[in-house]
Amino acid sequence: MLPTTYQQFIHQSRYARWQEDKSRRESWEETVKRYFDFFEEHLKGKPSVKKERKELEKAVLNLEIMPSMRALMTAGEALHRDNVAGYNCAYLAVNAKRAFDECLFILMCGTGVGFSVERREVEKLPLVADELFDTDTTIHVSDSKIGWAKAYK
Repeated sequence: MLPTTYQQFIHQSRYARWQEDKSRRESWEETVKRYFDFFEEHLKGKPSVKKERKELEKAVLNLEIMPSMRALMTAGEALHRDNVAGYNCAYLAVNAKRAFDECLFILMCGTGVGFSVERREVEKLPLVADELFDTDTTIHVSDSKIGWAKAYK
């Protein structure tokens, strides 16, 4: 258990997953185990970290060290599906149309995006027409992160 009420609240409200079979949220120990289980599986075939796991897991449990809190939050299916979910923040220069769909995708993964709109960057963007006209074009959007990002293209 975490030492202070505040730490317990932050853990329960932001990092602990709901466990349907137990009708409760994860304990701190279970959250840390989920994180290390994920990375042990994710790093299979890479140089082994199993011998360090016990020492590292104990240090995290005792709050001596902390992993990426985004990775702690998303370890499991979300992080397996897309590693962008493990980042706290990203940066991009808004200098191509692609920046907009990339930004949308990154934000939908829960990662913050900082961006540059300096003149030297935005001058590289295509001009936007002064007038827009009615159209019968229909855009079909797949209701997923990738679908919405692609629709933005």
